[in-house]
Amino acid sequence: MRSYLGWVDFSERDRNDVLDLIRLLRKKETVDELGVGVVRDTLAEQFFPGTSTIQTRPRYLLMVPWLYQRLEGLLSRRAHYNEKLRREREIGHRLRDYEIELIFGLIANETSGRGGIIGRVAKEKLERFPSNIYWAGLARLGIRQWDMTQSQYHRYLASRYGGSSGETLSAMFQMRKDEADETVLARPREMWCPQLPSPPTGFHKEVDLSLTQEEAQFLMERVAIAAPKSLLDYLLRGDWGDVADGGVWNHPVVEIVPHELARVVEHARCFAEVHHVAALLYNLLLMRAKNDQEGIQDFEERIQAWSDTLMPRWNKLQRWCSAFEDFWWLSELAPTRGRHQRSTQDHRFLSRWCDLLTGCDQPEVVMELPEAHQLLRIREVELKGTRARLTHPEALDRWKGESGTVQIAYRWGTARRFLADVHDALRGDEEAESTEEN
Repeated sequence: MRSYLGWVDFSERDRNDVLDLIRLLRKKETVDELGVGVVRDTLAEQFFPGTSTIQTRPRYLLMVPWLYQRLEGLLSRRAHYNEKLRREREIGHRLRDYEIELIFGLIANETSGRGGIIGRVAKEKLERFPSNIYWAGLARLGIRQWDMTQSQYHRYLASRYGGSSGETLSAMFQMRKDEADETVLARPREMWCPQLPSPPTGFHKEVDLSLTQEEAQFLMERVAIAAPKSLLDYLLRGDWGDVADGGVWNHPVVEIVPHELARVVEHARCFAEVHHVAALLYNLLLMRAKNDQEGIQDFEERIQAWSDTLMPRWNKLQRWCSAFEDFWWLSELAPTRGRHQRSTQDHRFLSRWCDLLTGCDQPEVVMELPEAHQLLRIREVELKGTRARLTHPEALDRWKGESGTVQIAYRWGTARRFLADVHDALRGDEEAESTEEN
């Protein structure tokens, strides 16, 4: 029987969250099967603010505002004004046309070989365009200065330029204030940061994803102002080269950041490592439930290999597990504890998992621990109810194989691309080309 996913979206953010979920479901290895995504994302935002796993290249942080400026320019020129653009929906359609034009322009002008073009394959059938993917990041880095959704901004543009009955800007900010039930500070005069570099002439047709030196400097400054002393800020300050295979904790920057930040990075590493044991065991239990002999052997070998990888750190990881409360009560995880309705269940599951690992002299011992098997069954039922595969044969029959087996990386892949583009631009065009050839 075919499965369907349906939802009621009460806001643009709800819709985007579901689109992100659908995208991740297509990449089975990245699915958050054990419900630790809130903890993961809270730490990722601390380390690399303004990024997300679906972002590709940082120049989109400039190209999206440029597209909007182009749209606003069209709206402001009365001689070219189209009556249809009085409506919010038509403004969204015109922006979409601009973004499709950008996709084809990027494809035509790509030379670096680094990829990262959003919509390269889907083109005009793309479900989520760069303006939406980068909308939150633009606000976090202070490039977008007004606190509103895309739909609200389109409504404002329709009202300002079309004389429609849409809300005024003041009304929109008042609505946001009422929704948040908090005082809204005096809004900036402009939607976009005044220091935003100007777009190249005809950028939407003759453009690539490489930053200019001016653009790279602008992004560095935005991170320094909006997210000072974050890992991203420290990483941008020096040209480190691409030296950290594996997690960000392998990067030399960890040796020079303040002690508290280095401590949080080590906590994040330990959490990622002990969670990965649980993710592999969960998949092994599913393979056993399906009596998939090839899959069973594969995951037994992968657990053994991961155990061998962890053994040099196992004593340290056991100490971390025995002091799990130190991690859970980090100030950086306050959003997880304060707003997440499942936080009590999360704490109980993670705390118990750490207790079990503390009693294992080697990581692979947990593979045959009945208490660990039962803990994972209970956790899956908490998260999925009748869709839990370990307890419901119908759900197990629908399982297509391996899922949730990529180790947590806290958006490090996105951050590395961000750093590479910025540092290449700051070195200068000639040296950047040499680096790409090598």
